[in-house]
Amino acid sequence: MSTPPPDQEARLQELLRGFPEPTVRALSEFRQTGDKAAFDRAFAGVIEHHLQARPAVPVAELPGTTTLVGDLGLDSLTLAEMAFLFEDLFATSLPHEDYVRVNTLDDLRTLLLGRIQPRPST
Repeated sequence: MSTPPPDQEARLQELLRGFPEPTVRALSEFRQTGDKAAFDRAFAGVIEHHLQARPAVPVAELPGTTTLVGDLGLDSLTLAEMAFLFEDLFATSLPHEDYVRVNTLDDLRTLLLGRIQPRPST
């Protein structure tokens, strides 16, 4: 897959201002290559960035059954903010009726991967 145009990279940098550099790099890598490992790093980084309190282990190491509200303490406003951010980052839409059924990390990951346009995997 080719490198995104400079304006797309600038938009990415704007959307992720304040995020840790590894999250920004992972998302850029995913957008360029479609690599699922890069997606997973970006996904975990975005969620971790939105947490009030850090879990005992990094989000990337938590089981997929970890609940967004009960285990990670995310509230509805933060979930909505993340939904809009994910839509922008992955150039997709997340229908409200699908998003409200998301309870766990796996639910959210599956929803996002199902909505993202197929890309070559490395």
